[in-house]
Amino acid sequence: NVYSNYEIIVVDNGSKDGTIEILQKWKVRIIQSKTNLGYGGGINMGVSFARGKYIVVSNPDITFGKKTLALLNDFRLNENCVGAIPIMMKNVKNEIINAYGVNTHPTGISWSNHFGKEILKLDPCVQNEPFAPSGACFIIRRNDFLKIGGFFSPYFLYMEEVELMWRARILGFKVVILHNLRVYHKYQKHSRFENSELKIRLLDRNRLHMILTKYDKSTLLRITPVLLLLELAMVLTFFLKGMISSKIWVYSQLLRNRASIFRNRKLMNNIRVIPDSQILKSMSIYEHPLYMGNSSLFGLFFKFSGFIFRKSILRK
Repeated sequence: NVYSNYEIIVVDNGSKDGTIEILQKWKVRIIQSKTNLGYGGGINMGVSFARGKYIVVSNPDITFGKKTLALLNDFRLNENCVGAIPIMMKNVKNEIINAYGVNTHPTGISWSNHFGKEILKLDPCVQNEPFAPSGACFIIRRNDFLKIGGFFSPYFLYMEEVELMWRARILGFKVVILHNLRVYHKYQKHSRFENSELKIRLLDRNRLHMILTKYDKSTLLRITPVLLLLELAMVLTFFLKGMISSKIWVYSQLLRNRASIFRNRKLMNNIRVIPDSQILKSMSIYEHPLYMGNSSLFGLFFKFSGFIFRKSILRK
């Protein structure tokens, strides 16, 4: 009741479980979609109805602390920063990090920064800027969100925040961590979708689409050996897990949408302000701690690709 200069918008993404009836008991603005637009499409729809200068994007399983609204009320974002990242904790009972932003490898592989670490053991003064915020919760100016083009809704799920911030970086924006702002993510690690084949194929398709549309031609050519090595490892892993049909599906999706990929590449080249060489320096070339179960195959890949990037590509 202290603040009146905010609104809470809830997008109902085509639910059929009584969500609307529950939401009507709360003082929130309900935006209904007749169909499930996916994560990005739902957020885009909500932002189109928003009236505030700043947007706080939030998953439904995010809990805000008592001081959050006060901190947000005094929040201001520098002009060259497009997104602000709160520190996302696993729950209110401990000091374990769920995400300190998102790190991204030059091959598009992305993961939660400092996942599972204790917040008290990290020095905020020496933390590097993550490549992107976690899509579960971040802050962005409404005008910037619209200028960048919003989320790429065809992804449906996964990688949307990385793709959005990659476009933002091409335009010259950065992200910033809000060390004094914490939110709590009730992450359902054992949900039915967590380790599903559908999730794996969406992650792989969206990752490949992202690197095919964001890098310029010369950069793609320079990193092709690393990309091909990763693809060989991915095909082998999909085969050993009995999911080779999903890898075939990924390639078929990219071929089917090749015209859209070429249009997106042309658009990125037309609006580009920052070269790939600078964007690559904001990525992480180190090993993903949990990728594909941290198998020895991918461990070798990360070590080899890190060596290649340090010795050649990042020097240019």
